[in-house]
Amino acid sequence: MPKYKMMIFEELFSNFQNRTIFLCVSGGRDSTAMALLLANEKKASKMDIRLLFGDTRLNSPRARKTVERLSKDFNWPLDVARYDGQEKVIDILRKSFEVIPAAIERKDYHLSGRSKSYKTLFPCCDILKKRPMREFVKKQDKEKIVQILGIKGGDKALHRWYRMKELRERNTYSRLKKDGYLYYYPLRDYSDIQVQEVLDIYGYQDVTSSGCAVCPIFCVADWEKKSPETYRRSLLIAKRFGVDLRAENQMPLRAFCTEID
Repeated sequence: MPKYKMMIFEELFSNFQNRTIFLCVSGGRDSTAMALLLANEKKASKMDIRLLFGDTRLNSPRARKTVERLSKDFNWPLDVARYDGQEKVIDILRKSFEVIPAAIERKDYHLSGRSKSYKTLFPCCDILKKRPMREFVKKQDKEKIVQILGIKGGDKALHRWYRMKELRERNTYSRLKKDGYLYYYPLRDYSDIQVQEVLDIYGYQDVTSSGCAVCPIFCVADWEKKSPETYRRSLLIAKRFGVDLRAENQMPLRAFCTEID
């Protein structure tokens, strides 16, 4: 058992025992580690736990398999939030890739002194993932559920890093949003190394990054190491959509995701 695990779920067990727990899993390293840590808590066996997966119709097959494995291994029901709008996925994807030049030039996405999240900048992430997830959650009784997210303290996206820093300063793992929904962040103090240790301990060491099989973010941020296959595939799709991309125009993820001006 990792020494740094501490009592990351104690607040959850003490205050939200009677709520349904939605583990928001993507099939990636962080959310999988989060699920494994909860699954191996004895008190969790008495709780109503469900997995919630955002199906963008572009998810990598490996990510899907990881989520299905979690559901099978721990007998957790799997709920899927899926885009069912009228616009074709390929058209949404095309619009997202066409945003790449503006993203590289850092134009048209500054808001109140802070740049927008890439999930707001690129339509595919917002329309295919965030909105279906929000719509699913809206159907739930906010007084009876907790959403657990696998955002870690060592996250390279600056807006997430600040969120975890805020929780540490408040000495809590939970956050009640303005819409009344409760969120829980057990990986608040975790690093990439510690996440990998959890995966190794519980036999999920082969889990890699999640996300879609093609992604415009890979064409802007320096993400080749994260998934070489997705990187190459995304560059190819960009070319097919007529987007001119040069390697020297890429920038580190932290600078791109959220840069404080």
